[in-house]
Amino acid sequence: MKLSKFAAAALGASALALLSGSVKAANTVILAGAGSSALWKTVENGVVVNSVYTNHYSLKGGASIVDPSRTEVGNIWIAWKGSQGNYTIAYYVQVDSTVGDRAFFNSNSITITRGAPDNTGYPGSGDTLPPTEVFDAVAAATINTAFTDITPADALVATNRSIGLGYNATTNPIKSNYSGATASPVAFNLNRAFDLNQIGAAPIMVFINTSDTAAGGFGSISNAAGSVTGTEFRANIDRFTLSGFLSGQLGRTRDLISDPTLRPPTATAAKAVTTIVREPLSGTYNTMEYCVPESVEVSGYTGGAGQENNFPKTVTSVTGAGGVRRRAIGTGESVTNANATTNALGYAFWSFPNFSGKTNLRYLTVDGCDPLVDAYAGGSEGNLQSPGTITFRNIKNGGYPIWSVLRAVIDPVADTAGVGALLSALPAGDFVKFKDLEVFRSYHATPDVGFPDNGNTGNPAAGGDVGGAVFPINADVDNANDTGGSQLINLLQ
Repeated sequence: MKLSKFAAAALGASALALLSGSVKAANTVILAGAGSSALWKTVENGVVVNSVYTNHYSLKGGASIVDPSRTEVGNIWIAWKGSQGNYTIAYYVQVDSTVGDRAFFNSNSITITRGAPDNTGYPGSGDTLPPTEVFDAVAAATINTAFTDITPADALVATNRSIGLGYNATTNPIKSNYSGATASPVAFNLNRAFDLNQIGAAPIMVFINTSDTAAGGFGSISNAAGSVTGTEFRANIDRFTLSGFLSGQLGRTRDLISDPTLRPPTATAAKAVTTIVREPLSGTYNTMEYCVPESVEVSGYTGGAGQENNFPKTVTSVTGAGGVRRRAIGTGESVTNANATTNALGYAFWSFPNFSGKTNLRYLTVDGCDPLVDAYAGGSEGNLQSPGTITFRNIKNGGYPIWSVLRAVIDPVADTAGVGALLSALPAGDFVKFKDLEVFRSYHATPDVGFPDNGNTGNPAAGGDVGGAVFPINADVDNANDTGGSQLINLLQ
């Protein structure tokens, strides 16, 4: 579903001239994208496989978004088709949702290292080095699409919150504990026309590293009955326990495992958990933050600071409560390091490529609800790579508590030129198509929107919906009809 922020008429003659110019260009960059790491490989797969862009390139840290206030380094993929002097090109720089939004609204361009490809992108794509003119066209393009897991308004709020937490672009960026990657909050405004393409809805998966199968290791969790009569050691985590790990108040494997033989004072094992959290500019972080540790129900336990609780703003890891929390920048860094770390716990938006090859990971149900299939079948990497079994039943009906709508913020001219068509080719199974979603999250007021709109009764959606309470779409429509127009707005989970 595409929602227009401004009337097309407002674009005027200058937009039509821009469109005309892009059509005449010999080498045409259709998609100049930046943003969410959660969507980076999914969009790549759609462009390369389903849109028949026959050539492909990817490189870790191979591009930088250039902004007067801050240069942000990110992974890049480039896809192209055609022949010399007449290439059609798409690219996407992986940063995070908020930085992508900022780059779009600031009309930034990118620089590229032009280094040898390293197959960082979608598995099996087969990288080759682009012709010089393809690199030149990419470097000359202005970002026309921001990929985001949260609304632009919520991204703006996340930026201001990060600044309020003490992070900044000059002396204190948000740092990775695993690499030299950083993310920086820089103020921006929602100051240009855009179309909001609602791609679909996806769950955030909570996962653990199960390589430690000894007593007390996460690998000892099973679906079978426990060794003590009447107990079960199921791979489930409730939202309060998950909040405890994310906020640093819990940090031992036995805080999750229900085996009574691990309980103090006669415990046989109490192993440390490495909890991997994301950067506060990430849509993944903000979806998790406001659906779980900073939800209305849970925030009293976490103390009002969520994942930043006791996390000094100048360091990248915090030891406490028997374990350690470490910061990762981006989905790939989070999932890869969880797969390599014994008894790690982390989270990431679902997609097939995000979890491909991560054989040490097992996803958990949350509050007893499975995000992917109708009946939990062990949560292993093998389960994660079985497209035919994934139904997203509990995303469609709203039962799973941690999900968000994936969006593309598109320049209206770029949309006309073909970005929307590319997005329509994204692979099935990585998300619930927006049209198939039975529920919505209540929109709330944000600084740029005094009166929110859920978008269910004929008007474009407006405001933010991160952490919004979940209702059937029909309930909102009926409520509006029955009350003379009132919507289910400003209601939080």
